Amino acid sequence: MKEELIEERDKFDREKRELEQVKNQERENAVVTLTLEHELELDSLRHKLEHTEKSAKHEMELAKLKEELMMKESDIEALRRKTRLLESAEKERFNCEKEKIVQVTITENILFEESIFLISCVCDWSNTFLQFLISFKVFFKVYKYCRVLNFTAKKLNNTKHFQYRIFSLRRSTL
Repeated sequence: MKEELIEERDKFDREKRELEQVKNQERENAVVTLTLEHELELDSLRHKLEHTEKSAKHEMELAKLKEELMMKESDIEALRRKTRLLESAEKERFNCEKEKIVQVTITENILFEESIFLISCVCDWSNTFLQFLISFKVFFKVYKYCRVLNFTAKKLNNTKHFQYRIFSLRRSTL
């Protein structure tokens, strides 16, 4: 029995060693698995942290960009108001200049018409004056002849021949 006992003990020791080896192997596997899981979890947490930091940076940048956008939009609106004001001022100036041009044109037309009227009046007066001068010249010639004839008639003492001559002279001058 001793031998059996020794054999049993050996068997038990062998099984114990095998079990310890299996346990050690399982423990090592468990440690490796846990280490890998821990590293994976650590990587995941690092990634989340980096992502969170990036997200925070992105959110800060986004907030800055939104603020810049709002400032740009207000600048654009201010520029649009200025543009509208400039356009309305330009339109008013254009209308004023247009009105001035129309007034100047109307005034020039009136002055031109008045000039034409004055020129026609001057022409009419010139013609009238010319006719007056011509008639005065004829009258003066007739008057001159009449004086000469009267003087001559006084010298000739009213003869018939003289009267006939005056009559013929008057006819020829008229």
